[in-house]
Amino acid sequence: MPAYYFHLQSGAETRDEAGTELASLQEARCHAVQMIAEMLCNSPERYWEHEEYRVTVSDQTGLTLFTVEMVSVDSAAVGTSGKRVS
Repeated sequence: MPAYYFHLQSGAETRDEAGTELASLQEARCHAVQMIAEMLCNSPERYWEHEEYRVTVSDQTGLTLFTVEMVSVDSAAVGTSGKRVS
């Protein structure tokens, strides 16, 4: 099975040096989305404190295969500066 590397960007980048063996690219896509969903459920404050949040997935050679980004925008009613959060 191929190894996929899930690099997290939330303020600073956290590189995945271990990788995860998955059967297919489709499984890697699901895993990346699950990573974001788990973070939103378990640590929502972490998501809102950074301007960008993304998971970039690469193969064992370092080739970027895809990126998953979360985007949200506070409305003016919330009283924030309207910064974009990815």
